[in-house]
Amino acid sequence: MNDIAPNPSPYSNENTANLTSHGEYLLSTFENSKWALDAEFEHQGHSMLARNIDMEGRKLYAKILQSACENKILTGKWMLFPSVPIRESS
Repeated sequence: MNDIAPNPSPYSNENTANLTSHGEYLLSTFENSKWALDAEFEHQGHSMLARNIDMEGRKLYAKILQSACENKILTGKWMLFPSVPIRESS
């Protein structure tokens, strides 16, 4: 009989539910920002729109990374978010 207790998981303090919830919120906010930027730059050059969406994407990346760290999730974090439906532009 083995009397040695198993090592506790190094990931036992992770809050995946909170990260998933916050991640969904961040992604939804990003999608709304993209729609607003698309409307704002509709009659301007595509490169201007792309540049602004790229900046928003970088901000989103930083916010998701910050949320992952706050929730003590340091590996596999990008696989936790369910796919977000993409709105087709009309």
